[in-house]
Amino acid sequence: ENRLDDADEKVIRRRFEVYKNETAPVLSHYPNSIVHEVDAVGPPAVILQRILDILAPIQDGHFRNPLAGDPKL
Repeated sequence: ENRLDDADEKVIRRRFEVYKNETAPVLSHYPNSIVHEVDAVGPPAVILQRILDILAPIQDGHFRNPLAGDPKL
């Protein structure tokens, strides 16, 4: 994002430390089948599409309306 603090090495090291100690351990609470890596380099709209491409099948599998019937039939 070209933030001013991105140029400060101490800030970047702290961000990695927080990720390692606080964020990364959260992943162990989820099955590997729903944890995905997303390439976050590019325009925001492209990154959002990558995320939605991953989430849509998961959402369909877990939150399908049982009254809507099976769309594959």
